[in-house]
Amino acid sequence: MPRSKSKTTAAEEVLRLQEEMRKKDEQIAGLLLKEKRAAEKQKSVHKIPRPSGQAGRASGYNLREEMGLAEDGERYNRIFRIVKDNTHQFLAVKDTISKQNKVQVEAALSQIAKTAPYFARFEGYWPARDMITTYLLNMQTRRNKDLRMEREADLNDHNAKTPSRKSKLTADDGSTDESDVPTRKHVVKRPTKRRVDLCIHSEDENADDEPPVKPHKKKRKTYAAMDSDNITDYEPPAKARAAMNSDEENFEPAPTTGNNKRSGRAPAGVPAAKKIKLNLTPKTVLKNEPELRWNDLPYTCIRCPEILPVDPNARILSMFVQREKLLGEVGSAGPGVALLELQICAAITEEKDRQRHQKLGEKNGWPQTIDFGALGDRVYDLREQLADMLLDPNVLQESAAWKNFVKSIDYNLFYFCRSRSKAEFIYAVYASRCGYYGPKGAEIIKSMLMEMFMNNIDNVENTLFATLNELVILNEDSFDRYDETSNLLDIEDFTSFVLLPFMASHLIAQDKSVKFEDAVDICDESSTFGEIFHALTSNGKDIPVGEEEPQKLKAEKKSQVTLLSFEAVAHDKLPSPKTKPKKSPAEEQPNSKSKKAGGVISLNDFEEPGEKTKKDKKPKPPVKPKPKENKIVAPRPKPNPIKSSYGTRSKTRN
Repeated sequence: MPRSKSKTTAAEEVLRLQEEMRKKDEQIAGLLLKEKRAAEKQKSVHKIPRPSGQAGRASGYNLREEMGLAEDGERYNRIFRIVKDNTHQFLAVKDTISKQNKVQVEAALSQIAKTAPYFARFEGYWPARDMITTYLLNMQTRRNKDLRMEREADLNDHNAKTPSRKSKLTADDGSTDESDVPTRKHVVKRPTKRRVDLCIHSEDENADDEPPVKPHKKKRKTYAAMDSDNITDYEPPAKARAAMNSDEENFEPAPTTGNNKRSGRAPAGVPAAKKIKLNLTPKTVLKNEPELRWNDLPYTCIRCPEILPVDPNARILSMFVQREKLLGEVGSAGPGVALLELQICAAITEEKDRQRHQKLGEKNGWPQTIDFGALGDRVYDLREQLADMLLDPNVLQESAAWKNFVKSIDYNLFYFCRSRSKAEFIYAVYASRCGYYGPKGAEIIKSMLMEMFMNNIDNVENTLFATLNELVILNEDSFDRYDETSNLLDIEDFTSFVLLPFMASHLIAQDKSVKFEDAVDICDESSTFGEIFHALTSNGKDIPVGEEEPQKLKAEKKSQVTLLSFEAVAHDKLPSPKTKPKKSPAEEQPNSKSKKAGGVISLNDFEEPGEKTKKDKKPKPPVKPKPKENKIVAPRPKPNPIKSSYGTRSKTRN
């Protein structure tokens, strides 16, 4: 029997295990099917993209209408309150969104999407980001307004507490009620004030060794008419002079004797003069000001929890000294204290950013010292790459500098060209930075490029116009619509927003010996580092370049510098503004190996991208786009009225 029972138990165990495996397989199959359906559903969901422009602007869009809540104001306000709560939880409301930590911003957006699933239908939660941007900007505006109004209120309170002398005299003269004092028998003339010289002794001196020097005073008789019980010894406070070489801080007036001066004006019960506490120079003192100790500096910022730098710079120290003086004069609620504390907070944040980027630069090998004197020659050596950008629209279109530029302006090229203030395009300004060369390097690169272009600025502008015009025709659907009043980029804007990052990336590739694509990434990552360590001076013009200035850049080598000249090339479809005699086809054929007289190199000396063929083969003619009916082409640049003779007295006189 036990043997048969054992066999039955084993068979039941096998059946039980098989049943469990079957159930597990069913669960796995169900989970796989559920996951597959969720993936298919996610693929089928089309998220709403962000419209072009900015929310609330005339040329932008209405956020409430784009969210589909134009008729449901209650839900829109409820969602906005949720965004505000999460903004206070994750972000610092005293700064705008551009100054916030990107990680904290993404964390806030994720939490907002979990709290309000309505944002999941939008690509990248862009309505929540717009709400955060608007709210932080409004909070900063209100905060600045409140601080300004509070300073004005404090100033009014301070003026109200200290009325003018004229108002005091007017109040005294207007009083007509008088009462007799019963204790006064007759009017006594008050004695005039007299100067009393006191001898001040420090605590180190031994009073038993030498008696104190008594001040010389003149005796005067006591008036019998005054009540002698109300007269007490009145000791005026001594004005101690601080000895800068002394190490002591506490001073007290000399001990008085019975023959000291008595005053009939001194009221009864006047306390004895207290010790005068002076803050003198201790051993551990700041070098720039003798009034502030290191121990007086706070551990964190006065306005925010930012920790004070270990080695603060002279600017922060001087601002703390100024704050101590201001607190002693007007108090903590006085005018100017709040503004100075905000300036200290900004200076501490700036110094912490500088130290953080300094460590980042040392880690990545970004140079803090650059030979800006040789930067102009290096830019001139890159004239072949510059010629390709200006001549070939295909090279320009495929360049990283052009792609970043058109993305930063949302492909609104003609709107950008019509705008008078290019500084409003913040992302375009960020995309035009020159990496760790900073604003100082950007100024030198731009000045060198404009110096090269000025040799023949008319042909440069015509060549650039022809290249951009062909690029726009080939990519008509990519850009915004234009009309007869639209223009293309001029040479200065093209240099500032396209050529500057292009040349800086080539220079970084030479410095680091890396590929051009990697140099573009380095240029983007090190831009903030360059703005901190290679910034312009306060006036923006007097920039030291080694021992020279940009206006005197390579002045001694002026005769040796060859400038870039844009003559009539095969790629340029526009005629030259200067009339020249016609030449034969043999003479019009450019010679890529010849140099002109005077040492000036033209673009004909460089091989164009389409002419890199063997000598025995004829070069192919440039490809022209097919003409379309009613085609609107971008207008040509208008002639310079300064060079025109129209309106002069010699031409208009009959």
